[in-house]
Amino acid sequence: MASEEFQKLAAYMAANPMPELGNAEMREQMDAFGRRAKLPAGMIAETPSDTPVPARLLTPANAEPGLILFAHGGGFTLGSIASHAHVAAWLGEAARCAVLIFDYRLAPEHPFPAALHDYRAVYRCALDQGTASSSIAFAGDSAGANLSLSVVVNGDLPLPGAVAMLSPSLDLAAYLALDPAQISDKSVDAAGIAGGFRDYIGSANAADPRVSPNRGGVSGLPPLFVQLAKHEVFAPEALAFAERVKAEGGAAEIDVWEEMVHDWHWYAPRLPEAREALERAGAFIRRHLA
Repeated sequence: MASEEFQKLAAYMAANPMPELGNAEMREQMDAFGRRAKLPAGMIAETPSDTPVPARLLTPANAEPGLILFAHGGGFTLGSIASHAHVAAWLGEAARCAVLIFDYRLAPEHPFPAALHDYRAVYRCALDQGTASSSIAFAGDSAGANLSLSVVVNGDLPLPGAVAMLSPSLDLAAYLALDPAQISDKSVDAAGIAGGFRDYIGSANAADPRVSPNRGGVSGLPPLFVQLAKHEVFAPEALAFAERVKAEGGAAEIDVWEEMVHDWHWYAPRLPEAREALERAGAFIRRHLA
């Protein structure tokens, strides 16, 4: 049974549909929410000066060797270090290793492939600084999970040790083929997400594996962790992708939550289910880092 905290959250979301705000206002609201969220005790936050994009290094008190590169969610148009540092921090606490959360260029100001290029640049920087690829894990929520998988599926860089995807939105083409009015997942702004996806895709093809990475090849992928809510709108394509990886001999761990909503991880640490989900994701990462 869902926690009392989640039941209150679900009731609030049902009674207060997402207002129609512009990107600037939404970005401000998300940043404000993230700044209010608590970080784990003893977490050290540093701002590196040598990364290709703005970044924050979060190191837990219990840190062991390893590094997580965390890409925030927000539908490719929203989100930042400020809005998601708490998610990255609790994941790092669970994985017992440092997390580098970074900003990437957002649409519509910077459509595809700007965000993907930024992610690749951050990874290349970590490799150039001497961190072994097997000691690095990719992680992200929603759009950040899409980017994490896209770098792996479409890249020519060494493979990371693992990829953890939280409520991944992998197939933008499939989503845009839906009628927003018919989407039953009321935890998301269906029309707003569609508009954001179009802003991100720009003149590219939504079925391009760099945009919808579940449409790419699965041979030789690192171990994958796919964690999602059973009834969220992005679940079918993410589950199908993970099953395809397994069918072709790859390693994919699937963690489905019965009563949660899309990207419930964002409500950590106040939401017990968010903390537990991040603990599971962190444990997966810890098992696979060299």
